[in-house]
Amino acid sequence: MYQTFHTNSIGAGNRYGFSNPEMDQLIEAIRTEPDDAKRNVLYIKAQHLIHEELPEIYLYAPQQRMVANRRFDFVLSANRPGYYEQYFKLIKE
Repeated sequence: MYQTFHTNSIGAGNRYGFSNPEMDQLIEAIRTEPDDAKRNVLYIKAQHLIHEELPEIYLYAPQQRMVANRRFDFVLSANRPGYYEQYFKLIKE
């Protein structure tokens, strides 16, 4: 989110020229929050702010289902095949 929506990234990855002090604070808080539950709340606030402030329509949403055993930790991707093989890891019990 920093590269795409933070004020400091205007002219680099922030191709919209989007600048909002509240969004900057949310992005910085997301980057430093170690607690998953609190970070998810911050992500939701950021998504609401993007929805309200930035006129953009995302044209791609993956439709395939992903199924994996709970013993694995993995990262999903919008790109095919829908995951990154190098990030599939067996969780130590």
